[in-house]
Amino acid sequence: MRRSIVGLVAFLSIAAGVPSAAAADLPVKARPPAAVVVAYSWTGFYGGVHVGYGWGEKNWFDPAAAASAGSHNADGWLGGVQLGANYQFGTWVIGIEGQLSWTDMHGSHTNPLDLADILGTRVPWLATFAGRLGYATDRTLYYVKGGGAWARDHYSVIDAGALEAFARHTRSGWMVGAGIEHAFAGPWSAKIEYNYLDLGTRRIDLLDPATGAVADTVDIRQRIHLVMLGLNYRFWGGGGGPVMSRY
Repeated sequence: MRRSIVGLVAFLSIAAGVPSAAAADLPVKARPPAAVVVAYSWTGFYGGVHVGYGWGEKNWFDPAAAASAGSHNADGWLGGVQLGANYQFGTWVIGIEGQLSWTDMHGSHTNPLDLADILGTRVPWLATFAGRLGYATDRTLYYVKGGGAWARDHYSVIDAGALEAFARHTRSGWMVGAGIEHAFAGPWSAKIEYNYLDLGTRRIDLLDPATGAVADTVDIRQRIHLVMLGLNYRFWGGGGGPVMSRY
């Protein structure tokens, strides 16, 4: 009878989950440390390339006639490079960026004051230098930018198929822009960006190609829009990745 009672007690102890002495001696397998992710940092220096499309309105005005000489859009593809630096504090990012683009933007129109004349513009290059302010959600950065802008312009007046006058001029103004940048692999990130450049109104002396003397004077107002896709590489600072936590 005593053996039956002891056996019943042992059975009930096992069923109730009471550890036996043998079970207590079994080794406990250690849990591996869990991986945690460090938030991406935008702090550091970077360089990259971009491609895009630009279009700009060119308004011509003849001061001698006190009348508009018409307008046209100079548009075309562009490509170039950028170099910049960021500093992140919390979710905010501040930085500076310089950008240089080579373009094939060009256009022309017939002068309403002289229907024999074709007024043309070509923009070989554009440059901007701007400050940036962004808001980061880990690997995605939303930003605005603003600063100075420069454009190299080639102007021409074609009369009956022959070059009547020309000018080469580098003009300056201001710019604003906005974009989204996403870090997709290590130090690499891609961006899409829009820029508006206002280069004001400038008085341009058009030169006679035969003598180099001033043949005519015009006032030209210029505004440019740019849409770009870019690729950046952070060559110092920035990034983020997994680390092992400690217990």
